[in-house]
Amino acid sequence: MQLDALRKEKLMIECPQCHSLSTVPIIYGRPTVELEHAASRGLVELAGCIVETDSPTMRCLDCHNAWQKFNNDISVSTITAKLDRIKSIVERHLFPIHAGMVSSELFDDDWQFDDDWQSDAGSFEAIYAYIQLKEILGIRGGCTLEQVARVHSFKKSNNDYYNRIIRELKRQVCLLSLSGNGFGGLHHNLFLACALIFNASPMSHGDTDQEHLDYFLDLIRKGHIGFE
Repeated sequence: MQLDALRKEKLMIECPQCHSLSTVPIIYGRPTVELEHAASRGLVELAGCIVETDSPTMRCLDCHNAWQKFNNDISVSTITAKLDRIKSIVERHLFPIHAGMVSSELFDDDWQFDDDWQSDAGSFEAIYAYIQLKEILGIRGGCTLEQVARVHSFKKSNNDYYNRIIRELKRQVCLLSLSGNGFGGLHHNLFLACALIFNASPMSHGDTDQEHLDYFLDLIRKGHIGFE
């Protein structure tokens, strides 16, 4: 959709000073949990409970200009509806989102976002971000923060063994995806592999018994990356 069409349909509000479309509503009153989440992601600006006759209702994120937009229909219900729409989209695409955010860090030894910023390999930052995204949107499926933290703790204390598991899992994902003998395409196999680590592995349950870990690794070597 072109910018002119977006302006016409009032899906994006233009700053009257710099004409940027990077603008957010300013919300007054006691915020709901949903609004606090929206504010933390830069979707709205919370301005407290005191409202004057000349209080601004919009903020430009580029030039920081604030102004009043009269007769607008920005409300808590509007913001909530937008969050519900985002939630429905994320839920529909949970497999590729999980495969992208989680597996990109779990299986890549040296990944980076751009030339200016690089994450430490194995920091689990993208994985924790995925968990937070689910929590913000109220998505209950998938692994929990506690399970991710247990696996992360195991990696720190048993790095060599953890890497053996991840290397074998990477190999099996490649073999199954290329041979067509897996549970689906690459995204689905990556999802299952990550889910196996964070939902069904001994590490995710705080189990560091060597016999249990060896049995888990042996199952992966045999190509069992699902939950059968």
